[in-house]
Amino acid sequence: MLIMRPGWLFFLLWGLPSFVNAQPEWKNEPFPNDHFCYQLSLKKEAILGGSGAVFLAAGGYLHWNQPSLRIAHFSGLTPHQLRAPDRSAAYNHSPLAARLSNFTGFTILGAAGATTLLLGKNHKENFTLAVLYGEALLFNAGITLMVKNAVDRKRPILYHPQLTAAIKLEGGSDNLRSFWSGHTSVAFCSAVFLSKIYSDLHPARKSRFLVWGGSLLMATTTAYLRFEAGKHFPTDLIAGAFAGSLIGYGVPHFHRKRKTKNGGLTLFFTPAGKGLVFQTRWKF
Repeated sequence: MLIMRPGWLFFLLWGLPSFVNAQPEWKNEPFPNDHFCYQLSLKKEAILGGSGAVFLAAGGYLHWNQPSLRIAHFSGLTPHQLRAPDRSAAYNHSPLAARLSNFTGFTILGAAGATTLLLGKNHKENFTLAVLYGEALLFNAGITLMVKNAVDRKRPILYHPQLTAAIKLEGGSDNLRSFWSGHTSVAFCSAVFLSKIYSDLHPARKSRFLVWGGSLLMATTTAYLRFEAGKHFPTDLIAGAFAGSLIGYGVPHFHRKRKTKNGGLTLFFTPAGKGLVFQTRWKF
């Protein structure tokens, strides 16, 4: 029987977003005449800010139209109805782990925000970084809220065979919104965002590896505590970590200045013997 053990879950979540630091060299090239490599534009901010607002509005609409939690929602549920990778979560319940996950989640959220404001050299750069971080959090919050209410997945606690109905009802309708983990997505979004901008602004510093490792460790701890609390299945955590990492990396990368405007796809037709050789070149 395949059951995802807590140790493997912790290792998988910590290593999941590590691919973002294994990137082609051109992406981390320092700007010799310009320390700051991000730039705001009306078009980009309209796309990201508008999309985040739309997702948030859609998620809010679905949220307010969700039914209240009733005994009928979980009566008859057992762990054996779950797939093997998620089954172990149905036996977890820890209010302490839930409170600790709030602490670690807010810690990485606040640390990323505070550090972001210290990386710029002037008010303009600090403002740019603040806008980027705000957009990342807005987009992450919007899409997470929308997915949670659209998927409508029951939390592991509702499958717990030994908990009373009163305990299961304490969470209200929020116990019907397990996928994906919001704590995990915002923690990984903040961790990857912080690590990404630090690496971009200080590509030669070895301390960037400590930033990546420390921030991802805090985010992974948050995810693991949500598992121990009985709030989420492993698949909820993995999906939340992936979504948050993608957003945390994508938003600042989307705003990077390009060293040349002559990028794009170029086509070549080169004479070869009695014919032509067709070549393509992608220039970043």
